Amino acid sequence: MEMQSAEPPKGLICPLVSPLKGSRVDTASLQRLIEHILGGRVDAVLLNGPVWGEGIALSREERLNLVEAALDIVRGRCPVLISITGNTAKETSLIVSELDHLIYRYNYPGPIFFVDTPICYHSNRHLPQFYKALALETSFEFILYNNPSLVHRFKKSMYHKNIRTSVLKKLSENNRIAGLIFTGRMKRSLDYQQAVRYHQRFRIYDGDEKNFLDRPSSSGVLAGGSNFLPAAWREITYSSLNIYDTQRTYSDHIYQIWEAGNMLRNFYNFYCKEPAAIVKQILQIMGIISDGRTVESSGGLSNSKVEDIKELLKKHNIRASCKM
Repeated sequence: MEMQSAEPPKGLICPLVSPLKGSRVDTASLQRLIEHILGGRVDAVLLNGPVWGEGIALSREERLNLVEAALDIVRGRCPVLISITGNTAKETSLIVSELDHLIYRYNYPGPIFFVDTPICYHSNRHLPQFYKALALETSFEFILYNNPSLVHRFKKSMYHKNIRTSVLKKLSENNRIAGLIFTGRMKRSLDYQQAVRYHQRFRIYDGDEKNFLDRPSSSGVLAGGSNFLPAAWREITYSSLNIYDTQRTYSDHIYQIWEAGNMLRNFYNFYCKEPAAIVKQILQIMGIISDGRTVESSGGLSNSKVEDIKELLKKHNIRASCKM
């Protein structure tokens, strides 16, 4: 099997929400959403993510349907990250096999990486060996996702809810593992960076938007808010990482960045406890997706919460970007 090797993306990664019509993927809404975020020039998209994309809650069939529809829309315009995390190691392996078959059948032209949150279904014990075996089943590279809050939600009884630093060091020696999306405490982040310091290609991304706004990492951010504010998040990300050709230090630009940062913090503080539900509702109000319901809550948000969202959008002068 020919290995698929590409430079891991750097900058702004948008973890797409999964637009639904009933229990099925709404492909028309998905197309509007992808065109919206690509218009804001994100650097990569994450499909079926466990938080924003509700990937673990979606059926395996709908996860595959969403990936197939999204690849047809993106058409190689940016790198695509796809969550492979299942409820068990066996299910994760099956998802990898199904995705691998789908992508090769589609003959997709752009870079693809598989994203996995292993501690949701696997302990730290023998984790490096698990990925050596999993890498034999696909030619695509992996990006790991460390998210203790998500692990606690699904595996409350587990003692370790993070990838252990010593384990990450061994994992980083596997050249099929290209990076890590990190959420957690600052000390662990520093320990992780020390553990992978000899692997220059290995990227560590912020998985927490607030942490990135306060202390940006060197590789980029997974920002759920970029579903509806991709251009603002791109401006903040590029300024924080100094990706621009020249450092923009003139006063107008600094003020714009300060204003954008305050706006993004306001939205983050509003949606951080119910990320998928609230961001979907924002996208519905903006006319980008047709239904704001989530997999686990078909009733949607309360009327008062919807009114609060409308007030916040009005405060920041954000209007509908397209008509359904």
